[in-house]
Amino acid sequence: MDAAPASDLIIDTAGVTFVNSVGIREWVRLLRSLTGGGSRTVTLDRIADVLMTQMNLMPRLAGAQYACTSCGAEAALLIDVAAYAGQLQGLQAPRLPCPECAAPMELADFPEGYRTVFKA
Repeated sequence: MDAAPASDLIIDTAGVTFVNSVGIREWVRLLRSLTGGGSRTVTLDRIADVLMTQMNLMPRLAGAQYACTSCGAEAALLIDVAAYAGQLQGLQAPRLPCPECAAPMELADFPEGYRTVFKA
């Protein structure tokens, strides 16, 4: 990882369309190498749904899925972590609008599973 700058990094994964278990293994290795010395922070921005799905299989990399009780839609929604920091640190999932009907969606999983993602 010689080409990575020594400063903090923001990685946008919105364009990722496919990843398998080998890709996730390499992703974890990349993140470890980037944050290894503790002098750099890596922020994930716009996490692709395919990455979220794979990361949900790994407790250390858990992500969130939402469901709409009004129309039944399910979605992996982008959450503005800065805007909802207090709620997330308190393990309270923000109620975000459904992309199908605009009704508030609810977290479709147990908030306790996300302790490693949103730590105080």
